[in-house]
Amino acid sequence: MAESVISVSAIKGKFEVSCPFNMVGHIRDLPGKRWSAKKKSYVIPFSRKAAEMMSHISAPIVFDSPAIELMATAARPTPKQEPFPHWYRFKTTPMPHQQKALNFLWGKDVGGLWMEMRTGKSKVALDYACALKMAGLIDHILVFCPLSVRGSWEGQAIEHAPIDITVARFDLTIAAGKKSQVKFSQDAAEMKMMVVGIESMSAGSALDYVYDYIKGNGRVFCVCDEGHYIKNPKATRTEKITQLGAACSHRLILTGTPIASNFLDLYSQMKFLDEDIIGYGDFYSYKARVAVMGGYEQKQIISWQNVDEVMADIQPHVFQVVAAEVADLPPKIYQVREVTLPPNVESLYKTIKKRSIISFKGRDLVLSTPLDRLLRLFQLANGVMATGEGGEYQYEWVNDSKVNELMALIESAPTLPMVIWTTGRIELAQVVSRLEASGLKCVEMHGGINENDRIANVAAFQSGEVNYFVSNTAVGGTGIKLSRARCLVYMSSSFKYVDRIQSEARATDFLNIGESTLIVDIIAKGTVDELVLEALQAKSDVATYVKDKIKSLGLSEGLK
Repeated sequence: MAESVISVSAIKGKFEVSCPFNMVGHIRDLPGKRWSAKKKSYVIPFSRKAAEMMSHISAPIVFDSPAIELMATAARPTPKQEPFPHWYRFKTTPMPHQQKALNFLWGKDVGGLWMEMRTGKSKVALDYACALKMAGLIDHILVFCPLSVRGSWEGQAIEHAPIDITVARFDLTIAAGKKSQVKFSQDAAEMKMMVVGIESMSAGSALDYVYDYIKGNGRVFCVCDEGHYIKNPKATRTEKITQLGAACSHRLILTGTPIASNFLDLYSQMKFLDEDIIGYGDFYSYKARVAVMGGYEQKQIISWQNVDEVMADIQPHVFQVVAAEVADLPPKIYQVREVTLPPNVESLYKTIKKRSIISFKGRDLVLSTPLDRLLRLFQLANGVMATGEGGEYQYEWVNDSKVNELMALIESAPTLPMVIWTTGRIELAQVVSRLEASGLKCVEMHGGINENDRIANVAAFQSGEVNYFVSNTAVGGTGIKLSRARCLVYMSSSFKYVDRIQSEARATDFLNIGESTLIVDIIAKGTVDELVLEALQAKSDVATYVKDKIKSLGLSEGLK
């Protein structure tokens, strides 16, 4: 009796597999497998994984010539490992882990930096890009990042890049921004960097302007910062960024949280680099390989499988650093994240800048002094609209922009212990409400918390019982120890410089050796938030800082 054999042929880039019934178990897990009643065989779209898994089938299997040729196209060269060029002159000296990252990347066209917050992945990306430019391997840079951190890329380029980089981060939703971008794309600067908000790729015409930049500027090095923003394979922005990245000569993805809790998050991030890294032809084949489904109608993921196989495929392409393992981080690392006011709030903001009486929902806000106007603008930038006059005010929450940004920050570092500072109780209550609605445990510190509860709340944070300590700077900024914090988030800043210094010291005065604190200011772009931060950076109280600037800032306009 003839021995049963699996037969594989190839037609139009697909495998066709004829398999005796008693041998079906050998091809059960082949990705993308579909039964064709017409052909009386299984049809399998070509993918690296399909070819690899067929080559390891232990049963008798025969490939025809077209199938052998198709199998050969699945072979991948091992990623190069070359030392970073000795001739490169750093503008700022890299830390040892950053040098290791550069050594890991050099010689590769694609790669990932899985580096936690505070470990300096932006510097690594910029040094890598500049070295590629000096070696004649790229011409310009394209960066996709959250809208809130676009400005930090410009600052990082100034600080770390040893060659001049002309940076553009125009608003592509307005005519002036579009016009400036067209001019920038055509500009003959030696090295350009276009910085685009990932959120901008969800809708609108940003795609066209980015594509024109890529096609008109030779070999473009594409960076996707906070790569977990493109983890959803169905999202429009994921599809567009992946398509645009494919048109670039080099690609780099940066994230501190490639996998929050779901191994499916890896698929789109790796596809951005190269779909052959994971090697499945489509997301659903990958999902079938790693996710064990159960629950109601088999629609819930109940466990994971083949994870070691997936991580082994990814490992040659990514460099990973955990902040706790780095012994030479600076004690304080500062970051500014920008948000924009919604149109209705921006309209209110402009009205407060020009008028002394402002109507809002049937009530009036009456302004009497420049500093009164400054305070009301500051409150509005931080989500609160005031109405009333002379000390009698009503307040209403009108803007979630900063709270949304806080939640995005938490998503990018879900295990990082945070102290979240606010200046107002309404703002604080909104933060607590959002954390609790997201299932995140937190404790509070403000004037409404009694002494015993304050002690208990500090202890809960310090012990690790909760990860989020939400406080206003006036109450929590002095006299307590919050040394477990590895991130301080200022939703808003006190007008008093001493409050800022004292609140920062709650964590940074009690640092353990080799650990550091990330200090994040979330500010509303184009508002007095920028002025407040400028004053504090100048080590001055806000009222003192603006005293000589009242006229130039327009704070007295329309007031008696």
